[in-house]
Amino acid sequence: MCMNNLRVSKTVSEYKANLIVYGEKLKNISEVEVKISEHEYASFIYAKKEFNAVEIMEDDSGVWVEFWKVDADEAHHDTSYNSYEDAYTPIEKWLADENKNT
Repeated sequence: MCMNNLRVSKTVSEYKANLIVYGEKLKNISEVEVKISEHEYASFIYAKKEFNAVEIMEDDSGVWVEFWKVDADEAHHDTSYNSYEDAYTPIEKWLADENKNT
């Protein structure tokens, strides 16, 4: 039986610990506000810099990122990644974008 592609479910505590560690990493991006939030049964990172924000969640299938304009009613776009490391560069670029209207 091949188990190379099998993901083992994490506990809620493990997901929250990952969020805290990744949230701290995001604080290294200049002038980014980061907070861990909870909504119903989900925990997520909310990171914001001037005109742009992201919401980051993790589950057994990977890391889900919603890219927001701060004043928008819905996400500009969203993408899933295999890991927090894969998501970091796109998040960093989105938050660094100083164009209010893109």
